[in-house]
Amino acid sequence: MDADRQHSNPEPHTTLRVLVADDEPLIRTALRRLLEKRGHRVHEAPDAFAALEVLRAEPVDAVLVDMRMPGDGTTVLDWLREQRFGGMTILMTGELAVDAPGAGEEVHRLQKPFPFPSVVSLLEEGVRR
Repeated sequence: MDADRQHSNPEPHTTLRVLVADDEPLIRTALRRLLEKRGHRVHEAPDAFAALEVLRAEPVDAVLVDMRMPGDGTTVLDWLREQRFGGMTILMTGELAVDAPGAGEEVHRLQKPFPFPSVVSLLEEGVRR
């Protein structure tokens, strides 16, 4: 019961600028709505190419990137490493998350399907550190 109460009355948090890059519109929309409801600003990208356009144009605090999308999620991960991105990176994958290629220690992994509210706690807790 305490866990339910804690989830429904979360601690105050910082507004985050988040990029959600996934070729599945339902996942992008669900994550955007959930994160915006929490007060975060969200950019969406349906592929790696659009994700890189957003990253070049907009500062973000966190990037959620699908491993298997057009242009490949590793393209985005490689660019983030080259730029020494200091924010949080979350790799979303249908493969076993621990086996996902291109994911280093600095990348958090979420194995699909995952409960969408888990993304909120991962982002907000991770950025607070």
